Amino acid sequence: MTPSRLAAQSVASAAPHPRCRGRGWRCGGGGGLLAALVAFAPSFVFVIAGGPHFDRLRRNEDAQVFLSGAGAAAIGAIAGVALPLALALSQLWQLLALGLAAIWLLALRRGVVAALLGAGLSGVVAALIGLPIPR
Repeated sequence: MTPSRLAAQSVASAAPHPRCRGRGWRCGGGGGLLAALVAFAPSFVFVIAGGPHFDRLRRNEDAQVFLSGAGAAAIGAIAGVALPLALALSQLWQLLALGLAAIWLLALRRGVVAALLGAGLSGVVAALIGLPIPR
């Protein structure tokens, strides 16, 4: 499975099924919560369980070499998924939200959570004011 397909399926799993339109999250919320749990729980468990050992890892030269390579690989994987997804944007407001998020994250070096909340809010506002929402 390609990374872009995996990302698309992750997003789709959080959205309600077409038969659930008009019923909101009562129909698809459980699947979205399950997808979030499966996606994020391993990271939380790793951080909580490994927390006491992080100082030792930080001093270990072999671990530092591995983590440097893993960091570069993660950046490459993120770019490999982000570029096709960015090219698939079809509405001007989506490009504006992406540009603002890029400035927020890269130029201003602000938090990811705020960028995600801002992008999500822009989608909600776009839907509420009647801008076209790709399906």
